[in-house]
Amino acid sequence: MKRDSQRIGLDVAAAIAVMVCLAPFMMMGQASQLQIGGNGGNARGETWDSRAERARQLPVFVRHDHKRVAKDQEEAYLAVESEWLKIHRERCRRGEMLFWGLMKADDPNEGESNYVTVQGFGSLDDLMRWASGQLEPVSVEGGIASLMERTTGTHQNVRSETYQVLASEWGRPHEGNSVDSISIGYMTPRTGKRREYAESELKVARPVWREMIGLEPALKGWSLQRVLMSEGQGGGHEFITIHFRDRHAPKPELNQMKRFRAASKQAGVGMGSVKWGQLRRMAGRSFRLVLKTGEAVDPVKREWDKLVGVWKAENPGGGYRIKRIAPFEETLEIYNRDGERLSKATFPMKVEVHGGMNHFYSLHPQGDYYSVYKIHEGKWYEQLRGIQRNQGGRPNGFIVYERIEKD
Repeated sequence: MKRDSQRIGLDVAAAIAVMVCLAPFMMMGQASQLQIGGNGGNARGETWDSRAERARQLPVFVRHDHKRVAKDQEEAYLAVESEWLKIHRERCRRGEMLFWGLMKADDPNEGESNYVTVQGFGSLDDLMRWASGQLEPVSVEGGIASLMERTTGTHQNVRSETYQVLASEWGRPHEGNSVDSISIGYMTPRTGKRREYAESELKVARPVWREMIGLEPALKGWSLQRVLMSEGQGGGHEFITIHFRDRHAPKPELNQMKRFRAASKQAGVGMGSVKWGQLRRMAGRSFRLVLKTGEAVDPVKREWDKLVGVWKAENPGGGYRIKRIAPFEETLEIYNRDGERLSKATFPMKVEVHGGMNHFYSLHPQGDYYSVYKIHEGKWYEQLRGIQRNQGGRPNGFIVYERIEKD
């Protein structure tokens, strides 16, 4: 039985309805979905900074399932979620899911959800495969049917929301491992202000929060996400902003107002120049992170851990090529048969995991190079572009690299 996702209340008919609602977004493609002030794409002549920023922006689609748990059921609910966590970690190891977490609300109002599960995916297709029960089952002690039976009755489903991440900022790669506190702003643009609001978040707020992360040790990340679909009680907002924090981090040297002034100056923009109240209505909630899959099973981080280092491939006609991989960066060197270096170039690099495949992009000024790849028995198999519909060349061609240095 492949339906461990069914506990969230989606039967086959409901999953089909979700797919119909999301189909326009799926057909738009991931790059075009970032048109609201985004920087997706591969425009020729794109600057290094723009490409480096794109290298750090993964396509992420996130589902929030709001739950109401009675006080006398909390112990039982947390016990079964701890068991579901083992399944979600295995899903991450397989690359079927990017992350999963359980948040507990701080001081929820009467009737509000007091717990929210959060699951992230590398594509809408991956989310739909999970939601409609198409994934191979994960074996659990006692069987999935027993776990589902014990889960039933521990909570009431309130609503579910599907989001697309438009932008995010982190202090360092995979900074989220220390996050234990999350603040969410539920944003509803005022009439006729949707685009202006989104662009203000991306062009003004985002650069300021990028600098704030360096000034406030507790602030680990910031994200802007838009609602693709919402079902159930409540909701009605169109965007959310999220601040990820570590409550145990050292206190900042500057007070909040001074931090904002310093961050605005460093970013070259002013948060105070935007009349936020005229652009959107806001409702805020704060949460404590109770459970999470964690960095150890993050499929993208696991791929970077495999890739970082120095790799060599022999060219069929003689000579060879060297790849030097650092996080978010690739240096490619080409040598002739005499060992003389003919060229060397460094490009921002992105790795994605979705659709059951590993994807990488080398972001060149003249356009992105894309391939699927797999690390197998110490070798990097990079499929040549002949497999792509509109590319020439043999569809079964590979460049095979062998590692010569770990890092």
